[in-house]
Amino acid sequence: MHISITRLEVKGILWLPLFMIHASRSVREGQASNGLIHLETWKGKGLVFHTLTVWEDERKKLAFVRGKAHLIAMKMTSKMARSARSLHYEGEAIPTRGSAERQLEFGKIHDLHQYG
Repeated sequence: MHISITRLEVKGILWLPLFMIHASRSVREGQASNGLIHLETWKGKGLVFHTLTVWEDERKKLAFVRGKAHLIAMKMTSKMARSARSLHYEGEAIPTRGSAERQLEFGKIHDLHQYG
């Protein structure tokens, strides 16, 4: 299974409605994607949001990443987010939320300007 964990901190409360619109669209697109095994989102402290997705394989995850809603959301990331981090790996078990958050400490910190 291909596991993807993301963490995004929204810049401020004024950006929250726009973030929620794009996040909702991406979640709907993910739920309809071929190869999705598990999708979970949760709010952390403050304006921090996490996503955990599990895919049959990396190829199917990349098809979702390149989908319309997700691409638009990624392009908006530099405007909406203070920080973003992700981790992608092959695994045998779906991590818990706590485990996912701990694993993210070793994830890639994104240069948000690359998306805008």
